[in-house]
Formats: sequence, structure tokens, C-alpha cells
Amino acid sequence: MSKTAKTALENSIDGIVNDDRRKLESTIQIEDYLDEFQYEITSYLSELSRREVSDEVSVELPVLLHTVNDLERIGDHAVNIVEIAERKIEQKLSFSDSALTEADKLRKEAEQMLDYVIAALENNDAESARAALFNESNLNKMQIDFRHSHVQRMSEGVCSLEAGLIFIDLVDNVEKIGDHLTNIAQAVIGGLQWNGIELEQPPSF
Repeated sequence: MSKTAKTALENSIDGIVNDDRRKLESTIQIEDYLDEFQYEITSYLSELSRREVSDEVSVELPVLLHTVNDLERIGDHAVNIVEIAERKIEQKLSFSDSALTEADKLRKEAEQMLDYVIAALENNDAESARAALFNESNLNKMQIDFRHSHVQRMSEGVCSLEAGLIFIDLVDNVEKIGDHLTNIAQAVIGGLQWNGIELEQPPSF
């Protein structure tokens, strides 16, 4: 499910940057798969919770349910990006070269964070999960920096107000994806349990 969520993210950003309707349509289809994953995995975990399981498994189940929901929400944000991309195409808007460079940095940071979270889930790897927290810090900083730089570009007439608002929506949606990935990383760091676990804070720069 996490790998499918990564594909949704990649396709949505490719779609908005390159005005690629095929990638945008693919994102919508992938979101349907994520909804199916959510239903099937949630049903399985719910059935498991009604059986006699070990204490270890019983404390993991609610955390896993939240993890599934976080992954599904990534698909929702990818669809949000599709919707603003469609607006960009319909209005024949374009991003400036600087905005395209920033969008590429944003994508690479989010993709790397997803790779760390995928590794953390596959291998129950707390170190990969901690590495993802650095990406979260970078995404938070990018959100602030890119908002400022894009407002500056709009004030200088380098890009239009409409294109600027779409770009800011893109930045905000990717940052929210980082929030959901942080939830998953924290779950792995905590050993898939909540009781007695102190959440680690993403590093600040």
C-alpha cells in the first residue's frame, strides 16, 4: 500500500509539472486502489482483533489501523494535486523556472521520505523511520521558504497570481503528505504501540 501511495505522489507531481493528463488520470485510478487496500486491510485487522491474539499483536492492531488511514490520506492529497493541476491546464497557466526547480526539490524530498517509510514498514526498521523525520523537517522548511519565494515572484511579476496560488497549493499538499508519513514513522519508532511511548520530534534547522 505504501508503494502504491508513492506512485500516486509521483504521478500527481509529474502531472502538474508537465501538464500530463495521462499521469493525472492514473493518479485517480491509483487512489481507487488505495481505497481498496484500506478496506481490505482494515477488514482483516478488524477480524484479527476479534480473535485471541498475543498481547504484542493486540497493542499493534490499533496503530496499524491508523497507519493504513495515513497511507490512504496520502492518496487523497495526491488527488488534491490532480485537481489543482487540472485547473492549471484549463487556465493555460505555467510555472516559472524557479518554481519548477522548487517543485523538483519538493518531489525528491517527499519521495525519499516515502522510501524511508517503506523500508521502515517492510523491515520494522526504526533507523529508517528516524531518517524520515529529517525529510519531514526539510519539507516543513521548504513550505515556509517556497511560500516566501513564490510570493516574491508574484510581486515581481515573474509569475501570475493564479499560477502562484496553484503552486502554493502544491507545496501545502506535499507538506501534509509529510505529516502523514511522520505519523507512520513515529509508529515504527514506537514499536507499533502508543502506551508509554514518547514521540520523537523531527530535527529543527
